[in-house]
Amino acid sequence: MVGVIGLIDALNKYKKDKKNQFKTYAEFRIRGEIVDELRKQDWMTRSERNKQKQYLSAKKNLTIELGRSPTSKEIENVLPFKSKDMIRMEQYESGETIKQYVEGETLSLRDSISEFEEYSLKKTLSVVLDELPRTMRIIIQLKYYEDLNFYDISKVVNLSEGRICQLHAEALTLIKDHCDKEKIDILAA
Repeated sequence: MVGVIGLIDALNKYKKDKKNQFKTYAEFRIRGEIVDELRKQDWMTRSERNKQKQYLSAKKNLTIELGRSPTSKEIENVLPFKSKDMIRMEQYESGETIKQYVEGETLSLRDSISEFEEYSLKKTLSVVLDELPRTMRIIIQLKYYEDLNFYDISKVVNLSEGRICQLHAEALTLIKDHCDKEKIDILAA
């Protein structure tokens, strides 16, 4: 599907007076569209990917050089980034940063709260959503009720994808703060 979008984009933007062939131009546009889509779907930033590549390359080179698996300290000594980045790279490699899916896990969480607490939480969320600024409310509704990604939301709201991400984070903070306050009020009563 993404390749088709790139092809249509190439058809719309191709200028015959240029010296390149349509085939060459279309390949470039299609490839660019596919790469953009893959980057949007990647959970890791480009800089994190680059650090991960450096880490894996350093580990491979040291393994060859030393004839054994290198220690974290040995790898850290040849890498240009901080130790906290090094720890994160090791976590990526071991899979510790990704939480495993456990069948029924969300159900057990839901069973642990009473019907009254669930009703109260829904009411609180409803009130909080109504109190959010209009743009934040629209972003939250499009994200969680319409299941749109930030790119699609940015087209609807006519703001940059980065700004949508910022407003989303602010909205979630406001909702969390309000819910925490409600929880404290309920416990105090």
